[in-house]
Amino acid sequence: MKNVQHRQPKRASAEQLSEHRYLELMRGVSALFAAAEIDEGAQKAAVIEDIKRTMSEFGLTVEDLR
Repeated sequence: MKNVQHRQPKRASAEQLSEHRYLELMRGVSALFAAAEIDEGAQKAAVIEDIKRTMSEFGLTVEDLR
């Protein structure tokens, strides 16, 4: 069996991170946070719509929930 060496990829140190790469990473992070907020808002809207539909179906009011 051949002796195979596994090389670990070089990790960039803080000094090696260019400004361009840093800005690119920050744009990616910002996009992920924005997508998460949109998804959360859409989920809340769907849940609220479901609650309203159920309340209407059963003739419930906010007072019934107290």
